[in-house]
Amino acid sequence: MERNEKPINEYLDLICSLIIDQVNVRYEHFSLEDFKAEANKRYVERDWVYKIGEYFKDLAYYEVQDNKNNQSHHDIFIPSKDFIIEIKYLKNWNSAFKTQTASKAWVEFEKDFQWLEGELINGNKKKRAFVLIWCNCLDYFGQVMQLGMGRGVRNPVNKERLVYFPFLMNNKTNLNEILTRDLVYNYRKIFPCQLDLNTIGKGNVDMDCLFLGGQNDRLHIAIYF
Repeated sequence: MERNEKPINEYLDLICSLIIDQVNVRYEHFSLEDFKAEANKRYVERDWVYKIGEYFKDLAYYEVQDNKNNQSHHDIFIPSKDFIIEIKYLKNWNSAFKTQTASKAWVEFEKDFQWLEGELINGNKKKRAFVLIWCNCLDYFGQVMQLGMGRGVRNPVNKERLVYFPFLMNNKTNLNEILTRDLVYNYRKIFPCQLDLNTIGKGNVDMDCLFLGGQNDRLHIAIYF
């Protein structure tokens, strides 16, 4: 009898929800400033790769990408299910301008989005995922994601990038100029939802986003599949 295999997003929904619960308990009594220090100093991307992968036990294989090697590697590979998961941990650092800025440039995320888009077009909708993880201790999301078209406090949003983040909404009435600091989380939106990639010329890509985490949760996670 053939088993009805669950898609990758169902596994990740459960796993990531449990991780959020664990982080909430661990940092329940931390002040915001102490938690910010933990987010930026204690954790690195590999920590979250292993936290997600450990739920698959011996089924999971880990391949950390070598920046000196152009060969493609993947963060988590589950051969028995043909699952491939890419993970990025978002954190910030103090820039030369004395502001909190993203530690990774947009091009690093763009590469993973493009990888997922190609996999979805090739028919791997239920077997590929890209996961973003960040701690909920920011003034605004633009402090860990390069959403703007430039630098500085008054930084207009690049609307082609904003398409990938359906959990954000403009907090100001001025629709002509959306600044990165004006984007807030839309906790009332129903997820998962399909990305409107047709607006950036990628209407042939069927990509969904599942946003996990509430206003009082210590961790936020976005799963793209």
